Amino acid sequence: MKLDGLAACAAIFIGCGLASTGAHAFGHGCGDRAVECYEKVRRPDVYATVKRRVLVSPSTAEVVRTPAIYGSRAERVVIEPGRVERVREPAVYTTRLKRVMVRQPRVSYEHVPAVVKTVRQRVEVGTSGYRWERRRDLFGRERLCKVQIAPRTKIVERRVVVTPAAKVRRITPAVYEQVPERVLVREARTRRIYSPEVSTIVHRRVMLTPPDVRVVHHPAVIGTTHERVRVRSGGYEWRASHSRRGLFER
Repeated sequence: MKLDGLAACAAIFIGCGLASTGAHAFGHGCGDRAVECYEKVRRPDVYATVKRRVLVSPSTAEVVRTPAIYGSRAERVVIEPGRVERVREPAVYTTRLKRVMVRQPRVSYEHVPAVVKTVRQRVEVGTSGYRWERRRDLFGRERLCKVQIAPRTKIVERRVVVTPAAKVRRITPAVYEQVPERVLVREARTRRIYSPEVSTIVHRRVMLTPPDVRVVHHPAVIGTTHERVRVRSGGYEWRASHSRRGLFER
């Protein structure tokens, strides 16, 4: 392969030397008579960097199971319901002392005799007057005096009615006694007694949240990659050459 390449290169150089008019052997110059010279050059390929979206991971679906959540809840439970009972209560009696009239009042009349008493009284028996009396004083002198004579009296007894006889009304009051008596204090009755219900607190296990099954979708993950691509292929082109000298010209 290497020998074939060298032979091809040698043939190209020989062809160029024969085709050149007025040029020296193995020279690149076009000679002094050439107005323009062109040389055949290799044009490289043109590359560019582009972005491409690539799938990093595909979309997936995940099943998430949530278990039920349980807790304790307090509830009031009736052990014994309320009820109403009827209770019969007998009559209530008591003993009291009652004032009772044993004997009615009476009216009677009594004869009261007159009250008489003996009264002594001085009474005048004779009339009064005057008389002449002879008297002597301490010196023996005699005097004649007119003296009043008191009336003559004597004491006599007589019966005097102090209180006359009368008919007196007398009232005998009634006679009372304390007699025990049975008295009704309260009549017989039926009373309703209400007994409230009896309850207690019981803690029960209840489900607060039921179990749940849900599907979670995870979207696909798209990434970006940079890739170098050939935009234009290379080739050969003729490029103007300003050198007119041959390969061995100085």
